[in-house]
Amino acid sequence: MTMKKILVPIDASADSRRAVPWARTMARLSGASLHLVHSAEEEAVQPLETPGALRERLQLAREEMEGAILEQLTGPSSVALPAKAEETPQSVIVVPMFSSEGARPKSGLSPFAEQVLRGARCPILLVPPSADPGAWRPGKIIVPQDSTAETAYAIEPAVAMARQNGGTLFVVHVPNYSTERFLPEHEALPFPRYMDQPQHEFPAWKQEFIERLRELGQIPASVDVQLVLALGDPANEILDWSTKAHADLIAIPWRGDFNTARVLRKVLKDATCPVLTLPFHPVVGSRRAA
Repeated sequence: MTMKKILVPIDASADSRRAVPWARTMARLSGASLHLVHSAEEEAVQPLETPGALRERLQLAREEMEGAILEQLTGPSSVALPAKAEETPQSVIVVPMFSSEGARPKSGLSPFAEQVLRGARCPILLVPPSADPGAWRPGKIIVPQDSTAETAYAIEPAVAMARQNGGTLFVVHVPNYSTERFLPEHEALPFPRYMDQPQHEFPAWKQEFIERLRELGQIPASVDVQLVLALGDPANEILDWSTKAHADLIAIPWRGDFNTARVLRKVLKDATCPVLTLPFHPVVGSRRAA
C-alpha cells in the first residue's frame, strides 16, 4: 500500500490535536504528505480564510505545523473529509477514537469518528486517546487471517509499515468452520478440519502457510512473521494477542458496512492500541462479492 496523503481533521479543540503526532509518524515513515484539514458547517457559505489567518484562529503552534499543509474545506467535516480523501486514492485518515474527557463510548468511537468511518472508503487510523504517541512506531502489528480474500487484503499494508521498522507481523489465524464460509478463495490455504497426527501436520502446515505468505505478500527477510493459531472468538483473539504481543497496531480489514462488522466493532470497543481499518471492496463476480 502506497500512502500519498495523511489527512487529519483539525479544529480548535485539544482532542483533534492528539491525532497529529501519530499522523506525522506515519507520514515520515511512508513518505506521504501530511495535511491538517479544517472544516465547519457554518463556514459553508463564507469565503475561505488564508492559511495564515486560519492557523492563527485555530491557534496552531509552529511545531504542530512542522512539515504539514493546512487546508480548509466547506461543509460538515464528517462529510467533507471522506470526500477529500476520495480525491487521492492513496489517502489515509487519522482520527482519535473518542474524546479524552468522559467515559469511552459503548461503540468505542465518538459520533464523529464513527461517521467518518462509515463515510470513507480509504484506510483510517483510529487512535485511542490514552495511548502515548511519543515513541510510537508500527513495529509489532497484529494481522487477523482466516484464509479469505478480505483478511488477505490486510497483509500488504501491514508489510509496508513493518518494513520501515524491521518489525514483526503477528498473523492471528482464526479458522472459520461455518458451512457457508468455509470454502476458501482460489489457492487459499485454510487450516485443515482434521488432523491424524497434529504434532507433525500442524508444524508442516504452519511452515507452508508462512512460506506462501512471504512469497505472495513479498515480505522481506527483515520482517519477522509469527503465526498464531487461535480457536476462539475472532475479536477476542485479536484483542488478547494485541495485549500479549504488546502490539503497536492492529490492521483489520472489513467490508465497509459498519452495521454488520461484528469483529471490527468489538475490536474498536476494547482496543488499547491504534487500529488501522482497511475497507475491502470485493471484485465484481467473485463468489464472495455478495
